Amino acid sequence: METKSWAVKSNTFGREYQISGSDIKDAILSNFETISKHAKIPGTAKVNKVTVVFQPMILKSQGGVELTVDYSSAGRSEQAVVWVHASPNDMPDGPLNLSDAFK
Repeated sequence: METKSWAVKSNTFGREYQISGSDIKDAILSNFETISKHAKIPGTAKVNKVTVVFQPMILKSQGGVELTVDYSSAGRSEQAVVWVHASPNDMPDGPLNLSDAFK
């Protein structure tokens, strides 16, 4: 199976970094620890919901995937947003809900 790479940018980490996988879902799940670190999600946080939606106007109108992570840490609900440079062809039809992967 072919491995692809995507550039990632978070609202808390200034530089872009690369993730790779067989598809966008695999890349996000395989690299979630790295994504979490750069998004400053504490290692002890409980992930409540992870959604992935293609947004055509993000990343300087180039379009990409918006990864939203809702999590609980120290008794508070928090949210982190990460953007992945991607095309609509990288996404399956409709939003991806990856929450089940974290139960």
